[in-house]
Amino acid sequence: MTDVLTGKEDVQRILTYAESVAKEARKALTIEFGQKHKGIPFSAAAKTLQDSLLAWFNRRDKNVKVTPSSVSTGPGWVRAVFRGEAKNVLRNPC
Repeated sequence: MTDVLTGKEDVQRILTYAESVAKEARKALTIEFGQKHKGIPFSAAAKTLQDSLLAWFNRRDKNVKVTPSSVSTGPGWVRAVFRGEAKNVLRNPC
């Protein structure tokens, strides 16, 4: 029998999953950038990063919808902010 999670436990489960997927994305995109985008102009890095992340999530998990929110850059860094949502999952106790 499956116990229904409390609100706090459910939030912790979601945050743990999000952190895990973020680490996986970071690793995959680091490898992809080293192979496919080596030497691109820095001015193109933000858009390339955004497109790569959206494509990766589309391949990785169809239940997670990620949309770009904002991008900012500085000398040698890019910060991209995304919004994410997941489809509701019904949990039926066995």
